Amino acid sequence: MDKQEFLDKLRVALSGRVSANLVEENVTYYEEYINTQIRLGRAENIVLSTLGDPRLIAKSIITANNGDIEVENFSNTDTRKERAYNSRSNYYADNRETRMPKVVRIPGWVWLVLVVLLLIFIVSAIFSLISFLLPFVPIALVIFFFVKLYKDWLK
Repeated sequence: MDKQEFLDKLRVALSGRVSANLVEENVTYYEEYINTQIRLGRAENIVLSTLGDPRLIAKSIITANNGDIEVENFSNTDTRKERAYNSRSNYYADNRETRMPKVVRIPGWVWLVLVVLLLIFIVSAIFSLISFLLPFVPIALVIFFFVKLYKDWLK
């Protein structure tokens, strides 16, 4: 299969399932990708085999866009390249969101409350330890006193 046949199969597989703009954006994207890889010195058949079956690519694009065939409105200032880039960005962002777990951001005030609670816990643990050891301090002082007194007496 050559580049043109790949692009034609992709176009046919997408036609009628997504908007015409989305078809052209994706075909343009893959055409630019293939051309770039060829300019970098890769053989066309290797690039195409790396990409895989254009029907599977089309199925992924259709799934990512929920088969939406609404006509997209672009301003007159958008170029085809910008539209193709935006379509790719949305496609890959959508796929990334489905594969990667969502990161939950915790507000700053929640962090502050957690830090304050942690400090309270640490201080209370220290005071609990001190209050546990406090009854043994006088006994330890008496023992140290007699040990020192005995050492001084031996000299």
